[in-house]
Parts: sequence; structure tokens; C-alpha cells
Amino acid sequence: MKQSEDPADEGGLYGFGRWRGFKIESYLIQSEGEETYTLGFSFEPRLCLPA
Repeated sequence: MKQSEDPADEGGLYGFGRWRGFKIESYLIQSEGEETYTLGFSFEPRLCLPA
């Protein structure tokens, strides 16, 4: 994932990130000994308008 230069956006593959009012939660789960990436989305009631 590409990191944004915007100080309001931070996060990464193993962290948290905010994108246009949405919080992107990426976490790692294990299933039957195999590593599986799961991406969860949750809405944040925050006003984010493009510059």
C-alpha cells in the first residue's frame, strides 16, 4: 500500500488508516495454519472534503 503524504492520512498494511471519512482496519488472521489477510471497513462520522 502506498502511504499518503497528507498528515491526516496515516497507516499501512499492518496498521490503521483513514480514507475520506472511512476508517480502514487491516488485520491478519490465521486459518488452518495459513495466513489470510482480511480487510474490515467501519464508517467514521467525520466530515472529510477534498482540498
